[in-house]
Amino acid sequence: MAEDADVLRQVWHSYLPIAFRLAANEVTSLQEPDPYYRKQPFSVSSQAMVSRMTYFPLVLEKVVKHLSRFCAQNAAQNHDLWLDFEGTPLKWHYPVGVLYDLLGADSCLPWTLSVHFEGFPEDALVRCSSRAAIEAHLMSGLKEADALRNRSQVMSSLQRRDHNQLWLGLSNDRFDQFWAVNR
Repeated sequence: MAEDADVLRQVWHSYLPIAFRLAANEVTSLQEPDPYYRKQPFSVSSQAMVSRMTYFPLVLEKVVKHLSRFCAQNAAQNHDLWLDFEGTPLKWHYPVGVLYDLLGADSCLPWTLSVHFEGFPEDALVRCSSRAAIEAHLMSGLKEADALRNRSQVMSSLQRRDHNQLWLGLSNDRFDQFWAVNR
């Protein structure tokens, strides 16, 4: 069992170097902005890393702040933010690591993604309206997994504070906080 915990911890603490670039057709400044490299939270490391376990909407606040200065003012404020990799829109409701394994594993690192403030692909993506939508999606996925694995016995017995602890553990990249509930 201790070996399983070590594997879980190693998987949890795996990160991807990602470069966020403003889509070339959306640059309105004379100079194209440098890509944004997101710093790993809770780390003194200077490497730009994103947890494989997180979801993109949870890590994009500073990316938006950095890149929105270089695009049309109204575009950055209309909340149509979306990402693509080599023309393929990225689904926000898939974990970063899953998206990389599906789409970018053959590319060189850092994984370079285009950030779009305009032209949301309604036919390919579901809008992410808020952090609450991400939390609801996570809880729904956990309930589905629990139904398949444990006949819904685990999630139905959790209290609201346990749900909050799961969410905060994931959104803040805290392994022990998340796994204290998700055993």
